[in-house]
Amino acid sequence: MRTKVTILILALILNWSCKPSIEETIDLNAQNWIHGAENCEENIDSPIQVVKYNNNTWILRQNKCTNFEAPFMFLFFGEDKALLMDTGVGYLTGS
Repeated sequence: MRTKVTILILALILNWSCKPSIEETIDLNAQNWIHGAENCEENIDSPIQVVKYNNNTWILRQNKCTNFEAPFMFLFFGEDKALLMDTGVGYLTGS
């Protein structure tokens, strides 16, 4: 009987420890993304918008006044390293 109780307790502990923690995320469809301005000289938004999606993921968006594509960049944090997936571009200069 004691062995069965021990196995049951160990199984419950193992089951509980393997469940992912519920993490709060933001609704990206409801996120108010910056868009730049009609006159970029009057633009007051930052060049890059930073949004925390969850504890391990940050989303960065380049302002349309710095580039017409307004690309996104994704920053993922691991336990020991971070990964930046940079789809952004530098400032455009007239040619």
